[in-house]
Amino acid sequence: MRPHRPAETATACTVRRPVRVLLAEDHAITLWGLRQLVDSTGPRMRIAGTASTCAELLAHPALPETDVVLLDLGLGDANAINCVTELVGNAGVKVVLLTGDLNPSHHRDAVMRGARGVVL
Repeated sequence: MRPHRPAETATACTVRRPVRVLLAEDHAITLWGLRQLVDSTGPRMRIAGTASTCAELLAHPALPETDVVLLDLGLGDANAINCVTELVGNAGVKVVLLTGDLNPSHHRDAVMRGARGVVL
């Protein structure tokens, strides 16, 4: 006899909405790849929108309904670390940084400002 697992039963019975992801990336090929990755998750995640600058991201109409922002640390118009503070503090979204920057002090600074993680 199989033991009762409440979490398994709750998951099977609960209909969940997809995680809404806003992509902030200024390189078209990387943005395309991220879009393909999120779209491949099927109904679990969906793209809420895209932005190529911090200014565009902070003014994006889908931001209030966004769950997670994947933020390129090297956006061209501003220091994206400063953008993290705005996103977490004012918009209340979770932020995950995407970066090729290997400087751990930049990663630490972003996490201290509220980023949930850093993906190299």
